[in-house]
Amino acid sequence: MTHVEIRHAMDPVSARQLDTAGLREAFHMGDLFRSGEIRLVYTHYDRMIVGGAVPAGEPLVLDEVKPTGTASILDRREMGVVNVGAAGTVSAGGESWEMGRGDVLYLPMGAGPVTFAGEGRFYILSAPAHTAHPARLVKLEDAKKVKLGSPETANERTINQFIHPEVMQSCQLVVGYTSSTAARSGTRCPPMSTTGGWRPISISTSPKRPASSTSWVNPPRRGIS
Repeated sequence: MTHVEIRHAMDPVSARQLDTAGLREAFHMGDLFRSGEIRLVYTHYDRMIVGGAVPAGEPLVLDEVKPTGTASILDRREMGVVNVGAAGTVSAGGESWEMGRGDVLYLPMGAGPVTFAGEGRFYILSAPAHTAHPARLVKLEDAKKVKLGSPETANERTINQFIHPEVMQSCQLVVGYTSSTAARSGTRCPPMSTTGGWRPISISTSPKRPASSTSWVNPPRRGIS
């Protein structure tokens, strides 16, 4: 089962008029991870798609998404998949990849329908693409790691870069996440770049409560198209 919500863009002046409930309705993307479902939010911020897939033992196929205007979602788009759950498998274009928790998969334009299987919880990111690069699985241990902060200032963390110019090629997507220490548990994932500029999107997960995963797209600011 695939559920698609369309989220329209908002200008900075209108965003400043919103109260807390209004900001959540406009920019918060919750309930992305439902067992046995693929749930997507098609945004009008650079036509980004954000979503989640939870196969729960039964394969889920992501193919046509009507707002994209193509027969299959990756006909003119690329995709990043982050596994925030247990081990699972993603298949596309006649290939399959085993993904552990924290691994990131890049799928290029033209890869065809995408199948999610196993016990994984897959965070999905997709942007328009104008060229295709090779599909690639980047394991957590193979990501470029940038260490920042310190225990003394309670902000010790590691930025894990996966779909990134210093790791691999993509068309527009840039995907990574920050791993915090045990004292500040949680994961933030990821900022992504498109031709319109940086569109930060973050996901918060908890090792003890993976079902609470939630996403935000940052409100627009002046000077950002």
